[in-house]
Amino acid sequence: MALLIDGPASDVEDLQAVDSSILETARNENISVTAKLEVARQAMELELSVFLLRTGNLGSGGDRELRRVVVTPGLRRWHVLRTLAEVYGDAYSSQLNDRYLGKWKSFKEMARETSELLMELGVGLVNNPVPKASMPIVSVVPGAGTAGIYAVRVAWRNSVGESGAASDAVVVEAEPGEVPSVEAGVMAGEYTGWDVYVGDSADQTMRQNESPLAPGGSWTLPVGGTVLGASAPSGQSPEYFVRKRRVF
Repeated sequence: MALLIDGPASDVEDLQAVDSSILETARNENISVTAKLEVARQAMELELSVFLLRTGNLGSGGDRELRRVVVTPGLRRWHVLRTLAEVYGDAYSSQLNDRYLGKWKSFKEMARETSELLMELGVGLVNNPVPKASMPIVSVVPGAGTAGIYAVRVAWRNSVGESGAASDAVVVEAEPGEVPSVEAGVMAGEYTGWDVYVGDSADQTMRQNESPLAPGGSWTLPVGGTVLGASAPSGQSPEYFVRKRRVF
C-alpha cells in the first residue's frame, strides 16, 4: 500500500467507479479533476493531523507523523468521496444547478461518514516510512544486449529491509549491442538500499537484483538479460492502527 505522502490516495478511475459522469461534469464546468484530487488530499491531511493529535499520536513533528500514514482501502474511499464533493461543490457554486447541489450534499455526507468509520476502525501507520521512490536515472551503454524497449522502476528500502512504493517508470530503447544502466538518483532520506525493476512495460516490471543495491551505486543489465524476480512493490502495509478513543 502507498503512503499518504506519496500523492493523491485515489485517481480518476477510482472516481469514475463511484460516479461515471464525473469527467463529463468536470469538462462541462471547466474543473480540473487533478487539482481537486490534491485539494481533497490536503484537507484530509489537516483532519488526520487533528485526529492524531487528539489520540496522542502526533508529536511536535506534525508533517513527520503524517509521513507514517498508510493509504488503506478505507482512506482511499474517503479521498474518492471527498474529491467528488469538491468537484460538485465547485460546479454548484458556478451554475447553481440543483442536480449539482444534490450530488455535492450527498458526496459531502458520504465523505463525512466514511471518515468517521475510518477513525473508528483505525488509521494505519508504519514505524519506518519509505516514500515512493523518485524516477531513476537510466541510460543505455555498450553491452551484450539485443534491441528492445525497457521499462525501468526503482524502489527504496529502509534499515529493516522494508520497501516503499516503486517509482514511476522510465522507458528507454536500446539498439543491438546496448543495455540499460540504472542509478537510483538522490535518495532523500535515511534509506539503506534500493532495488531495480525492469520489464517490457511499466505494469510488468520485475526485480533484477538479488540483494539491495547500495545508495550511490548503479545496476547494468547483465549478459544473461532480465530475470523473473518479484513484481514492483506498491508500498508498505500498516504495522498498527490508531483508533478513536471512547471514554465512558
